[in-house]
Amino acid sequence: MKTLTGIIDQDAIPQEITAPFSTRLSNEAIQSRFRAGGKLRLNNTVLELKGGSHNDNTYTFLALSELEMINSKIVTNGNTLVVFCNSFLSKNSSIISFDEQNTKADDGTNAIERGHHGGNASPGDNGGNVAVHIFKKFDGLLDVNLLGQDGGEGGEGATGTQGLQGTTGRASETRTSYDGIEPPFNLIFYCHRRAGNGGVGGNGGPGGNGGNGGDAGNGGLFQLYNVGSEPISNDFIKFEGNAGKAGKKGTGGDGGNGGSGGAGGAGGRVRGGCSAGKKGANGKKGMKGSDGINGTTGINGSEIREALSLDDLIDKIK
Repeated sequence: MKTLTGIIDQDAIPQEITAPFSTRLSNEAIQSRFRAGGKLRLNNTVLELKGGSHNDNTYTFLALSELEMINSKIVTNGNTLVVFCNSFLSKNSSIISFDEQNTKADDGTNAIERGHHGGNASPGDNGGNVAVHIFKKFDGLLDVNLLGQDGGEGGEGATGTQGLQGTTGRASETRTSYDGIEPPFNLIFYCHRRAGNGGVGGNGGPGGNGGNGGDAGNGGLFQLYNVGSEPISNDFIKFEGNAGKAGKKGTGGDGGNGGSGGAGGAGGRVRGGCSAGKKGANGKKGMKGSDGINGTTGINGSEIREALSLDDLIDKIK
C-alpha cells in the first residue's frame, strides 16, 4: 500500500493511480485497472488540487483498488475530482472545495489617487464537481463540503481633487493731485481705480466610483454511485454545498472640496487711497462618486446518490 503524508498536491499521486481507463471496458478490465492502481492511504494528509481558475478548472482522476483516508483532507479548490475504487475507508476525513483561508475571492483595490475609481472585486469560484464510484464497500464517515466561494468586496473610490484657488483681484491705483490754484500747494491722494475682488475658487472634482462586488460562487455537485441495492446513506457520507455570499459594493468617494476664493486686490496704503478688494467666494464641493453594484447571489449545490447494478455503473464509465 502506498502511503502519503503531509501537505501534497495531485502531482504526488502515483501515475498508476491517475492513468485513465482503457477504451474497452468490462468488469474484468476495470478490476485489472484497479489492481494496477493498487492501494493508497492518505494518513494525516492534506491533498490540495492545484491549478485552475474561476472559469478554467483542472481534472483529477483516481482509479485504484482501495482508498483510505485517515485524519486527512482533500481540498479541490473548485476543481473536478473523479474517484473509482473497489473500497473506500474514511476516518475523521473530508473532501472540501476550499480551505478556511480561501473561502473568499480577492477584493477590489481601494483607489489611492484623488478622483480614481475603486477596483472591481473577483467573483467567487464555484464549488466544483466531485464524483465517487464505489464498486464494493464504504466504511467509516466522510464529510463532503463543496461550498462556493464568497465574492470579493468592491474597492472604495477616492476623494475628488480639490478645486483651484481663485485668482487674486486686480490691485487698486492711487494717484496724486494738488489742491488750490496758487502756492503753496498741498499734495492730495485719490483713488483712481478701485481694487478688484478675488476670483471664485474652482469647484472640487467628483469622487471616484466604488468598485462592484464579486458574484457569489455556486455550491458544487457531489455524485456518489455504489454497486448495491441502496445508496450510501447521508449518515455515512454527509454532503453540504451552500453557495457563497455575494460581495459587497464599494462606496463612492466624497467630492473634493472647493478651492479657496482668491484674495482681494490690494488697496492704497495712504490716506485717501483705494480700499482693498473683497476675498472671492469659495468653490463648490464636488459630487460624490457613485457606489458600485453588489455581487449576485449564488445557487446552492446539489447531490446525486444512486445504487446501481454493476453493469449500470460500468455504463456510466463509458
